[in-house]
Amino acid sequence: MKKLQILFTIVSILSFQLVSAQSTYRSNAGGCLDGCNWTIATTWQDLVQGAPSSSTSNDSIFITNPGESETPATSHTPTQVMASDQYVYHDGDLIIGSGTTLIIEGVLLVNGNFSVDGATVNIGANGALVVTESIQVNNLGEVNNSNYIVAYGDIIVSQQGNVNIDNTSGSIVTFGTYTDSKAGPQSNTDNTGGNIYAENVNSTGGDIEGNSPKNTSSIEGDDSELYNLILEANEKTGNSVLPVELIFMSAQPNSEGGVHLTWATASEVNNDYFEIQRSTDGKHFTSIGFVEGNGTAQQRIDYSYFDAETLNGNLFYRLKQVDYNGAFEYFHLVVNHTQPEKWNIKALANNTSTQGHLKIQLYSPDTQDMQISLMNINGTVLYHQTISAQQGQSLFTIPHNKFSKGIMVLTVYSKDQKKSIKIIR
Repeated sequence: MKKLQILFTIVSILSFQLVSAQSTYRSNAGGCLDGCNWTIATTWQDLVQGAPSSSTSNDSIFITNPGESETPATSHTPTQVMASDQYVYHDGDLIIGSGTTLIIEGVLLVNGNFSVDGATVNIGANGALVVTESIQVNNLGEVNNSNYIVAYGDIIVSQQGNVNIDNTSGSIVTFGTYTDSKAGPQSNTDNTGGNIYAENVNSTGGDIEGNSPKNTSSIEGDDSELYNLILEANEKTGNSVLPVELIFMSAQPNSEGGVHLTWATASEVNNDYFEIQRSTDGKHFTSIGFVEGNGTAQQRIDYSYFDAETLNGNLFYRLKQVDYNGAFEYFHLVVNHTQPEKWNIKALANNTSTQGHLKIQLYSPDTQDMQISLMNINGTVLYHQTISAQQGQSLFTIPHNKFSKGIMVLTVYSKDQKKSIKIIR
């Protein structure tokens, strides 16, 4: 009887040690300066406990939304969290191991690979997981997504993995290949009501239930918040995964006839070519030429095309940018052959290539540097930028995150005068 009691005591102690091995980590709701490093204790509320491992096991980890610390509490969007440097980041590969539950209500940025190995990862309605390399789900791992998952590389769901996208609002993005390899009658990926954006899809071994995946070129037109989140992540990590980032477009009528079109890109991914299209009514476009793209590039590249045909009245031009896989997007520009003597400015409505941003059309009688200033009705400067205006008509974009809804005044200063227009968003 005494031996049995000693054995019971030993088993009880071991059981207690196994249970007590599980740790709980919660990131500081107030955020950190320049992002919160996963591996530093000050990122987490319990300084004594320290930081979780880069290969977790049997832990509970909460990435909080920084708005929780405000009074009254609110929830910041992923783009706001990224822009204010209040996200949690991990440099290098991160493995969420067996028995661990990771809940993301803010933003987790992993500069490396991200593995879910027998763990559960939940992305909340205001959360986002951004990974600069690949995501892999193994060994009955489960990912429940109610907002955003972005992988610059591949997303691989193994035979024993499980990815579940929330059926009302979840979006998964991979700029590589989405692979669902689970065999059997049960779907590995539930995309009912959600969105998957992928450059390529391989589901021969498994099944994607619900909505069909879309190409990544659809992101900007579908979801401006998701698009802006990727732009912010590009800036933080120095990567660029969006197909083409256009800096400007310009159309300069030639005094002897014809129109000289110029444009520049900040970065390109898999850019095959540009197709130049022209219209006299803004509705029906005709292809007039092609300019070869530069594939994948991370630096500014300038392009030009000369339309030698002389036509009277207004001409509408647009660029059709085409990837190697056939995906495409449009960039619009209008040029007026009847040139005004003085320069002017005009705010344009949004279109599919600038969803959520403010487009400014500017005509200048000559090439010159100008200052653009955007202020609210209280006189607070929301945006200020020096631009190089080309002779003729140019198109510039003010990012969506630089202003809010309401009445604003846009002022453009040339070398000898200024012009202002009222904008209501």
